[in-house]
Amino acid sequence: MDTILLLVQKMPMGIFAFLFLIGFFLLYFILYFYINKNLNQICIIVFNDKNRYKSPLELFDFIYISFIPTTFWKELLSLKIFFKFKKLYQKDFFMKMDEKKLKRLLNEFPFFFALQYSAFICGILFMCLITGSYYFEI
Repeated sequence: MDTILLLVQKMPMGIFAFLFLIGFFLLYFILYFYINKNLNQICIIVFNDKNRYKSPLELFDFIYISFIPTTFWKELLSLKIFFKFKKLYQKDFFMKMDEKKLKRLLNEFPFFFALQYSAFICGILFMCLITGSYYFEI
């Protein structure tokens, strides 16, 4: 216990960065099970084929599917908060997705989006805090 308190006193930014790293991995672990549980429904909405991927997902297939919310963040902002962007739904390098599919995915699986964005924020906070800890030697 004394060791933990000493670490918090000596390196508070490093400890918080480590906590965000743990949160990042924990959220991705939960996201993996959530996607596997709902894989058939997600594949029907996104790919129009429920047999495209089989559960349990391989690592790169999981990463591909889990990046859907972060790839279409501009489209989600235009749907939810009515921001105006010039080019929407032109992600042909990733996958073709129209507004109807994205709305359906968002309405049926909001936890999918919340988990991905939370993990993304934890990862960014980890990188910022660890860089600040190194730079400021705190």
